[in-house]
Amino acid sequence: MTDFLYRIVGLEDWETAQKEGLVPRCGADDRDGFVHLSTQANYLETADLYFEPAEQPVALEIDPTALGDALKWERVDTRGGAEFPHLYAPGIPTTAVRAVLILAPTASGFVSQKRTLP
Repeated sequence: MTDFLYRIVGLEDWETAQKEGLVPRCGADDRDGFVHLSTQANYLETADLYFEPAEQPVALEIDPTALGDALKWERVDTRGGAEFPHLYAPGIPTTAVRAVLILAPTASGFVSQKRTLP
């Protein structure tokens, strides 16, 4: 299992989550019935596929042990059949966030620019 999982959100959504104590689901999560998460190997690809630079995305580094039995690993055919972590919960408690990775856009996609504490 990966040491950490990652949730990509826009900076504004992260700021709201800090006030509310929960990183909520987004529209795709509500549609699919779970919170989409990524691994260290694919979180930048996720950012490139689903986020625009104007959203100022950040990658939340999540402790998977804080998510309990609601965390499931499932095959995603649209991503080459790779297994991705899915959280069957209303959102991610901010207490599970261990760090925030600031993502910077480049000509070839997002890169992790800076790591900060939540």
